[in-house]
Amino acid sequence: MLEKMKKDDNWIFLSLRINLLIFNTRFKNKSNGFYRQLSSGNQKLLGVSNFQWFYRSFDRGYYRSALTGTNMEYVFFLRIKDQNQSNRILRELIIRSKKLGATKVNVGGINTINYIDFKLLSSVNGENAYQKILKTYSGHKVQGHKL
Repeated sequence: MLEKMKKDDNWIFLSLRINLLIFNTRFKNKSNGFYRQLSSGNQKLLGVSNFQWFYRSFDRGYYRSALTGTNMEYVFFLRIKDQNQSNRILRELIIRSKKLGATKVNVGGINTINYIDFKLLSSVNGENAYQKILKTYSGHKVQGHKL
């Protein structure tokens, strides 16, 4: 899976942390809470909801979350739909993540991933460690469109 992602410049890597107290308050201890708010929340930036922005910006992706000490950590791999818009999308991704309570937000290309994700994505069944999002699911629909 990692080799396929490296051949496509549209893939980005996002890692972030959320303090557990903030996480518990905002997302009610649901590990998918941050992703749900980022991808389908009604919170707006520049008049565009997270839902509208997310589905216009990305077409495939994966994420995983882990409890580490006093933080909830998230790692995302997202495929940008339009490479010409990547700078704007990355800036908005950072801002939208911070508005949801994220700290220590890191965004980069697929070659900037950490060791754990490198090992997972390099292994045969490593994909199973991640939640699939957007068109990564085959046959699912979002707003009447087949993904």
